[in-house]
Amino acid sequence: PYRATAIAFGHTGYMGGIFDNTADTIKSFYRYFAKEYYIFRDLQSQYLASPVTQILYRTPGGSFVELSDAFRQNLDFHNAQLKTTYANGLTVYVNRSQSQQWTVNEGGQTYYLPPNGWVAVNPVLNYLHYSALVDGNGNPSPSGHRADFVRSAHYTMADGRGISTNFGAPIGAPAK
Repeated sequence: PYRATAIAFGHTGYMGGIFDNTADTIKSFYRYFAKEYYIFRDLQSQYLASPVTQILYRTPGGSFVELSDAFRQNLDFHNAQLKTTYANGLTVYVNRSQSQQWTVNEGGQTYYLPPNGWVAVNPVLNYLHYSALVDGNGNPSPSGHRADFVRSAHYTMADGRGISTNFGAPIGAPAK
């Protein structure tokens, strides 16, 4: 949940003292560090360099409201579902719900966000980043497994989280 929280608040990735110095955990540390780097590198460079233009909260009925209305409606901020837009074209959806899946439609694509999942898109930079549910072929699936994917101008990162996943045409990728 910390990655979803960091993204929701526009923070940087975190590398703390969570590993010992044993050989096993050193290997785990490097795998963790590499993923952390690629998850946050291009995303944080976009959201740290651009002002937020709007933050909206999703209501139980599926509409979006600003903070003042979210307070009036007594929304659960611990389990908030947020949509944040930035001046540079970046749009970020974060599902902080600890129990509910959230279906997001953005740029003509559907994304199924599991608890603590997210999707970030910036059509200006052809940027796509998600931690969402996909099937074995990388297609969106509400009954799929969670996978992490980043396509940026600098790199592509794909992680099926231990499940064989064909990322040949990840969701949101331009047609070839």
